[in-house]
Amino acid sequence: MKSLWTGEREIPQGHIVHRDIICKPPPNLDPDPYDTQQKVVQEAQDKPLPSFGEVKQSLRGTEYSFKPHILAEYIGQEEAKHELSILLRGVRESGSIFPHLLLYGYAGIGKTTLANVVANELGYQFKAITGVTVKSEEELYNIICTFNYDDAPNLLFIDEIHALGASYQLPLEIWLPLLEQNLFYHNIKGLESPIEVKPFTCIGATTDPGLLTEALRQRFWPIKLRWYTEEELAEM
Repeated sequence: MKSLWTGEREIPQGHIVHRDIICKPPPNLDPDPYDTQQKVVQEAQDKPLPSFGEVKQSLRGTEYSFKPHILAEYIGQEEAKHELSILLRGVRESGSIFPHLLLYGYAGIGKTTLANVVANELGYQFKAITGVTVKSEEELYNIICTFNYDDAPNLLFIDEIHALGASYQLPLEIWLPLLEQNLFYHNIKGLESPIEVKPFTCIGATTDPGLLTEALRQRFWPIKLRWYTEEELAEM
């Protein structure tokens, strides 16, 4: 392009003519915003997509931000929340340990979340296991050893608690004294029996309370969880 002032010199693309002086543009001046947009789009297309592990790592620590931490934040289950509020108030007034609970209902209905809410409401140390993973006295002893023995009481959540009765190595003669008297009777070599355990609350979860033995079921306060309404699901 010829200079508008002299008609003789070529003006490089993107340069500015000021009083017959050809000047370079400032570094941050883009002569063509469309080119910049295209460049950004091209860079985004050229950048490889993150792997599943990278996405999971970037979201780590945020998955619980959407879950309720206290009973007032829990959506739905009004009957269950009413029962729990009565139990919580009684425990706070008496200073006693929270009773053992049996949460039962459909799979994926929020039993683990509700147990965590109870622990948050009371300031208890929360520990979750599944009934199918505890198959020996040694495994149960290792779980007990992870209890918090400071000021905060412990809440042991056992998912699929009905599986406890299927273990011949951990009969009810071991579980019942543990739940009622906080005493762990065992046959582990090198350890005294029984072992006195710090008082704790156990919350079991199952889809069918009928799978539990009558003796084990009687040690728990049963609370049924129902399916959510369309309005509750929309609110979630």
